[in-house]
Amino acid sequence: MREDSYNIAILGKSGVGKSSFLNYLFDENISDVGVGSPVTKVGFHQFEKKVNGLNLRIFDSWGLELDKVEKWEKELLDELKQRSLDKHPSKWFHSIFYCVSATSARIESFDIKLINTFLKDNYKVVIIFTKSDSLSQNDFETFQKILNDNLIKQVASVKVCSEAKTLLNGRNIEKFGREEVLNEIINGFWNSIITRIPAKTILLMKKRTACWVIKEQQFLQKSWIYDRKPYSKNLEDSLNRLVDDLEKMDDFFIVLSEAINTYSDIIEGLRVPPNLPNQKYLKIFKENSSSFFEENYLNLKQIFSTTFTFHPILALLILIVYKYSTRGNLKENLNDLENKLNSEIEQLFPKLEEFIISLKKNHNQ
Repeated sequence: MREDSYNIAILGKSGVGKSSFLNYLFDENISDVGVGSPVTKVGFHQFEKKVNGLNLRIFDSWGLELDKVEKWEKELLDELKQRSLDKHPSKWFHSIFYCVSATSARIESFDIKLINTFLKDNYKVVIIFTKSDSLSQNDFETFQKILNDNLIKQVASVKVCSEAKTLLNGRNIEKFGREEVLNEIINGFWNSIITRIPAKTILLMKKRTACWVIKEQQFLQKSWIYDRKPYSKNLEDSLNRLVDDLEKMDDFFIVLSEAINTYSDIIEGLRVPPNLPNQKYLKIFKENSSSFFEENYLNLKQIFSTTFTFHPILALLILIVYKYSTRGNLKENLNDLENKLNSEIEQLFPKLEEFIISLKKNHNQ
C-alpha cells in the first residue's frame, strides 16, 4: 500500500464531541493529539496518527464560532485551493464530517454556509449528530429536513453515540453509529469518483485546449510572413490532432485509476467490515483496471464522438474564415475557437457521470 494519507476534515463548534467521535470511529485514542493548540486561532489544525497501518491526516476546525465565520470561511477556501481538482486524489479531502450536537437542537446559518462551500466543490459531507442517545427519530428527521431544505445538495446524516454510559435509572447506553458512518465513508468515495473524476477530466481537457491555442498564437506571433493558405491547412491539421488526442480519453482513465487506487488503499487500511456494500467494487476495479480500460475504451470513444457534434464541419469553417482573416484577428478567432471547444468539452460531464454509474451498476449485478 502506498504511503498516502486518509485526509479527514472534521468540523463543528467546540464541545460538540468531535474528538470522542474520532476515537469511536477508529477505535483508537487520538483525542490527545494536538492538545494545547491555541483555541483562539481560526482555521484548520492538522495532526496525524497511524491506525492499523493507515496514515490519518485529520484537519480539525478550531475556532469555529458564529462571530468568526467570515475569517473561518476564508481559511476554508484557502485550504480547499490546496486540495483542488488539479491535485492528485491522494491530496483531496477523502471524508468530511460536520458534527452537530444533538443536545443543542440547533443548526446555525453559518453551519449551512460552510457545508455549502464543500458541496460547491463537489465534496460529499456527512452530518454527524453526536450525543444522539437522547435524540428521538422525530427530531432527527426534523433536523434532516432543515438541512436539506437549505443546502444546495442533499446530504447524509448519521446518529452517533460515541461513548457508552449508564443512566441514573440504571439503564445502559451502548455506543452506536460506527457501521453507518463507515458505510457513508464508502459512499463518499463513490460520490467522489462519480462527480470529481468527470470534473477533473474536464479541467485537464480544457488545459490541453488552452495550451493548443497558446501554441498557435505564438506561432502567429513569430511568423514574419503570413501566408493564409498554408496556415489554414496547418491549423486544420493541428486542430484534428488536438481532437484526436482528446478523443483518446487518456485523462479520464488516468484520474479514474488514481482515485480507485487511493480509495481502495484507504478502505484496506480502515478494515471495513466485509458485509458493507460498495467496497468490493472498488477492489474489483483496482484488480482489473487493465481489462476494464480495454473493455470500455470504445464506449468512451462513442461518448466523445456523439458529444463533439460540431467537429466534422469545423475544418470547413476554418478554411472559409481564415481565408479572409488577417493575422491580427486570427488570434481573436483562436480564442473564440477555444470557447467553442470548451463548450463541447463541458457537455461531457453528465455523460461521464452516467458512464461511471453504469459501470458500478454492472458490477453490482
